Amino acid sequence: MNTFKQLLPLHLILMDVVGSFITVVGIIEFFEIGELIPENLRFENDAIIFIVLGISFTAPLIIHIIKQVLLKRRLPK
Repeated sequence: MNTFKQLLPLHLILMDVVGSFITVVGIIEFFEIGELIPENLRFENDAIIFIVLGISFTAPLIIHIIKQVLLKRRLPK
């Protein structure tokens, strides 16, 4: 019998990893630490958009964790 219980959904973990990568790329571009985006793919304020997009990808996992914590607090023991 399989007793493995998945604590966090896999799709939210994958979205968090992708979002973290996009956020890091945006931060590197914003502070001009390096150039990860080719010149022909750049546009105005691309670093800010990457940061916002990356944070929006990581938000669902954070919201899921907060909901789970609040749900466990409400359940009687």
